[in-house]
Amino acid sequence: MMKAAINYMFTIQLFLIIAIVLTSSLVLLGQDLKVTGQVRHRSERVDKDFSDQTASFGFSFLRTRLNMKFTNEKNHAFIQIQDSRKFGDATNTLTDGSADLLDFHQAYFVLSDFATEGLNVKLGRQEVSFANQRLIGAVGWHNVARSFDGVLISYSDEKYLATAFSLKETETSAVGDVGDKDVRGVWVETSFFAPTRVDLFFINQTLNPGDVLNRNTFGVYSKGSYDLGSFKLSQEIDIASQSGTNGGNNVSASLIGSRIKLIAKDTPLKYWVGFGYDMVSGDDSATDDDEAFNTLYATNHKYYGFMDYFLNVPAHTKGGGLTDIIVSAGLTPASKLSAKVDYHLMSTSQDVPSGNDIGSEIDFTGSYGYSKDLKIVAGVSIFSPGDVFKAWNGEDTSTWGYLMTVYNF
Repeated sequence: MMKAAINYMFTIQLFLIIAIVLTSSLVLLGQDLKVTGQVRHRSERVDKDFSDQTASFGFSFLRTRLNMKFTNEKNHAFIQIQDSRKFGDATNTLTDGSADLLDFHQAYFVLSDFATEGLNVKLGRQEVSFANQRLIGAVGWHNVARSFDGVLISYSDEKYLATAFSLKETETSAVGDVGDKDVRGVWVETSFFAPTRVDLFFINQTLNPGDVLNRNTFGVYSKGSYDLGSFKLSQEIDIASQSGTNGGNNVSASLIGSRIKLIAKDTPLKYWVGFGYDMVSGDDSATDDDEAFNTLYATNHKYYGFMDYFLNVPAHTKGGGLTDIIVSAGLTPASKLSAKVDYHLMSTSQDVPSGNDIGSEIDFTGSYGYSKDLKIVAGVSIFSPGDVFKAWNGEDTSTWGYLMTVYNF
């Protein structure tokens, strides 16, 4: 125990020494240094097991981030040190200082206008998000969040931004790269049809040897906001297909996602109503193909209910896919206060032995900006299981609630 505490203190001291040396050196070299950070705490009360024989339980997460950005003319480097923990994880409040999830969450540099104007190179460990994060996202809700090791090369003009990326998910260092998993692709964001944004994308996942997994995901993303007099209409649409091979089977899968929101303007409550429809295809057992769409590295917490029963699709629907009908409403009665409710009616896209009715979820969320630095967010969610979840998990209604404070500095 004492050895762990000594190692932890040595790690912290080493970080401080590195920061001091870097700061001193960069100042002498004409670099600008900006230090920011975040402390986020979230307490949760959980009763999500669909059993009336168990009681709810509570726990607290803490995520602390320290960011350092070094800028020299157009180029910059970014380092983000992150500690993620659950209250009580330490085995001893006095001697356990191991900090198991203390990490460089991000560490990269950016070369701007590299070789030619508009061409940028971003290399290192980094959070990667495209568009609305339905396929590749940072999953900021998670206490650790997702980051990749790799390179992004982007070129921008007045009407488009094209980004090519090569990311390493797993590295085995084995002969012939057996077991390595790579993610490569191109994402092109355009404004040719303003005020509607239209993106085109292609993503390839390869798990070596390639006959284990060689899956392609491609499609289109659209987003726009339109003035309708007393109202504003916003829309967001995702259409994606998957091909290639997975486990020796041909892949033939699809995804459709849509969100429409009607926002009232110039009203005291600033209310809005919305509608959504998501269809993630499931596997048809009558064919040899794999028709279950894989949501890749998505921030699924944003889409399929805040209780996070569907973070890994298709695994969490046992290959049945997911169809979700969403009705939402919200209001902002004051500049710092907002509230919203989301209702999800869920089913599998392919029938499973117990049918296709997964159930329904309702999410209540409130947010208050206590100050420019501190934000308070709270939520309560209720899930009523349908025949599918009753067969898989149990018949009791599940509940979950949280209180979160986010302090940025």
